[in-house]
Amino acid sequence: MMMPRVYIIGLGLGGWRGLPLEGLEAIRRVSRVLVDTYTNPISDEDLREISRLSGKNVSKLRRGDVEEGDAVFRAAEEGDIAILCGGDPLIATTHQQLVRELRRRGHEVRVIHGASVVTAAIGRSGLHVYKFGPPRTLMRPDVAPPGEVLRVLAENISRGLHTLVLLEYDAASGYVMGGREALEILYDSQRRMGARLPERGRPTLVMARLGYPDEEVVALRWGELPRGEVPGPAVIIVAGSLHFTEREYLRDIFGLDV
Repeated sequence: MMMPRVYIIGLGLGGWRGLPLEGLEAIRRVSRVLVDTYTNPISDEDLREISRLSGKNVSKLRRGDVEEGDAVFRAAEEGDIAILCGGDPLIATTHQQLVRELRRRGHEVRVIHGASVVTAAIGRSGLHVYKFGPPRTLMRPDVAPPGEVLRVLAENISRGLHTLVLLEYDAASGYVMGGREALEILYDSQRRMGARLPERGRPTLVMARLGYPDEEVVALRWGELPRGEVPGPAVIIVAGSLHFTEREYLRDIFGLDV
């Protein structure tokens, strides 16, 4: 007898509006719809719209449900299920582990990809994707010291590479780091460490809520702050060495004369 099938579906960017058509067709077929609210913020409005579109009740998955998998495994024993998560599912290692365990248990797993902020931010920046170095995630200083982010930033810049900095999201408390807050943390840490790189004036982009109607991109230079908070979810891109086409894009689209 065939085991029930599990769909792992990326919601992409912009909440329920980013749900791929293939994903919508899948959630209308399954017996249960589960939504991972741990790895990416998903609003109650998104949950209501997903329920309306699919005609199914939607259950939230907590951190333990995703990491330990017991709730998922029990649901999967009873029939075909869909697990929705923001962005692209397999960007998060948590979902990679879930896929492995489901397959080990004999389930057929179908992954339906969605847009990721990683590729969306790089594309939106106009910077060349093959010139990005390793990304890092910035956490609040009492959660994880920001020195590692600055170290990678400096190393990437020394190699002429751009850096994507992802910002903390804590599902348990509902905390989402904003763009201005992130820069304040990085600047303060750089002063404390006496770090030379990144140097002041380096082109920097703060990108918030990409894919949403209220998305915001703030272009500035390293050492500057946005006038107000840039609400998350957000990312920061710090430029390395620039090709002339990158310079032109930053100038024409974001008004940065570099």
